[in-house]
Amino acid sequence: MSTKRDGYQLLLSAADLLSDGENSRTPGHLMKRSAARAAPCVFTWEVTTGTDHKMKVIAALALLVAAISALPSTQIDERNARLDIIVIDYITKLGEAIRARGLDPFHLRRESTSIALPGGRIFKMAGLVEDVKLDGLSNIVINSVNFDAFSGIVSFDLQMPSIVGSVGHASGALQFFNQNAEAEGSGRLAVTNARVSGFVSVAFGIAGVVATDAHILASIENIESDISLHLQVGHRDYDLGQYLNSFLNDHLLPRLEAFQNEINQLIAIYLLRNINRF
Repeated sequence: MSTKRDGYQLLLSAADLLSDGENSRTPGHLMKRSAARAAPCVFTWEVTTGTDHKMKVIAALALLVAAISALPSTQIDERNARLDIIVIDYITKLGEAIRARGLDPFHLRRESTSIALPGGRIFKMAGLVEDVKLDGLSNIVINSVNFDAFSGIVSFDLQMPSIVGSVGHASGALQFFNQNAEAEGSGRLAVTNARVSGFVSVAFGIAGVVATDAHILASIENIESDISLHLQVGHRDYDLGQYLNSFLNDHLLPRLEAFQNEINQLIAIYLLRNINRF
């Protein structure tokens, strides 16, 4: 006899022990009907009679445990595999959508804008950027994605090896009443091994799959900044690039680590809201 039939037979045996004659309301009868349909059965009852009935209950529980162990796990394994594939396929399509929208690689050759109040003497602003590039935004490496059907937990480990952005040239001018300011800059910023891992708890309902909880661990291995930025206000010239590079290269990662719990919670909230939109 196959393992599948052995499991169902043990369920029927446990049901017979709990049955009380022809009383269709006993837990054993209900369990027997469920076993005959090869469906999981959950039942509760109170033992208020004598020793014989208690022994039947103990024997039935033993048979029930053996039946669950004997039931085939193929369907559960297949469902796990299918959900894993769905999650992986979604992440893959996200990268494809980023590339399809021209965001990776992204290249803006030249863009300019200007804003002014009527008359142009109270407020006026103009800006220009050239040769703006962004690479690596769609390169999402899937280290692992797993779904456990028993606990309803999807665990994942994703990584973006390298994201590099650069600006060939940028300039801006601001006039506010009789004050003038000008800025000019260029540079490159690289983020190495941005990683997000954790798990999401899901529940299955009438409306479909609903994410109920999420725990996230985000990290960045390294940030490398090489930015040139000069600001001139009136007759004063300020070199802001050295301060910006110092903050990004030396101080940003320690700040992120200090507020890691808060950052992880914000990412988890954002993730839950977006998952439940689908």
